[in-house]
Amino acid sequence: MTLTFPEIVVPQCLRDHHPDLAGMDDAQILDHWLKYGEAEGRVGSYPALREHFIPMAQASGGAILEIGPFNCPAIEGDNVKYLDVLSAAELHDRAVQIGLDPGRCPKKIHYSSLDEVNEHFDIVFSSHNVEHHPDLVKHLSDVSRVLAPDGVFMMMIPDKRFCFDHFIPESSIADVLDARGRSVHSLRSVIEHLTMTTHNDALSYWRGDAGPAPDPMVRLPEALEKFAEAGGNYLDVHAWQFTPRSFASLISILQRLGISTLRPDKVYATPLGRHEFAAVLRK
Repeated sequence: MTLTFPEIVVPQCLRDHHPDLAGMDDAQILDHWLKYGEAEGRVGSYPALREHFIPMAQASGGAILEIGPFNCPAIEGDNVKYLDVLSAAELHDRAVQIGLDPGRCPKKIHYSSLDEVNEHFDIVFSSHNVEHHPDLVKHLSDVSRVLAPDGVFMMMIPDKRFCFDHFIPESSIADVLDARGRSVHSLRSVIEHLTMTTHNDALSYWRGDAGPAPDPMVRLPEALEKFAEAGGNYLDVHAWQFTPRSFASLISILQRLGISTLRPDKVYATPLGRHEFAAVLRK
């Protein structure tokens, strides 16, 4: 199965979403996008929006593995299997514990790790998951292994500019390569997550209002204490901070180095008022 995705910039999409561009021809639309549109958060392509991106997977009819569905799986149907570190019963109990609706928790979790997966899928899908993996290279390798030929890895990823990671620097290729072999998060990631994160109001960031930068010293003792108490066990924090451009660049570098067999197929720009972007990697 070959699933194709629209280009990053589709002139008609921009005309449909933005009446002030309706009179522009395709060349003018593309010029406007490069100069202003992307920075303004214009909707350059339909899959840039979650509500268009996810139905493309749903409608594909292919075999799908969704990673980390918790209490709101993005994709449902007989062609979908789920992977989560918690069992179905544990997901249900966890949702109740933190005040979320457990009603849509999957009735069955098929796998607890990618290492267990013994079949191939046309699509692997995850939403706000990839940034949690301590070893990004291994995660990409594991996903590639379970993808069918020409399979795709579809992701919704937080854009660090418009979420609580705003003040944490973008991850670099050096960071990614240095993390190979890591099964738990580094002290650096724990400190950054617990001392430098802030509010999660995407529209405020888009308006240029990030609020005051956090003072790392305020929560540093707490971060050090939690890291010590974990005793080398996993703490759930963000290991990676991406923008659409930085993510596409990192994946492309890994592929060109021969470290990853996945290449960026489409990485869509983050729309105005949103804190996430859609990305497609192809085997």
